[in-house]
Amino acid sequence: MEAWLGPAAAMEAWLGPAALALALLLLPLLYERCGSFRFFCKMGFYNGWILLLALIAIPLCALRGRDVENMK
Repeated sequence: MEAWLGPAAAMEAWLGPAALALALLLLPLLYERCGSFRFFCKMGFYNGWILLLALIAIPLCALRGRDVENMK
């Protein structure tokens, strides 16, 4: 049988999602107001996009194999 954790545990249960919701609501405001935040968002998106393309390209290149004909 589980022990009763009290109101502190109940508060912790909703504190995480509330903090996440607040952070998500602040993102558009920060993006519009802060140039450095906008820069880091763009760089994060760019790095994520390059990573995704690399994860797609690596298996395709590995399956093709090594051959002198691939150099042409």
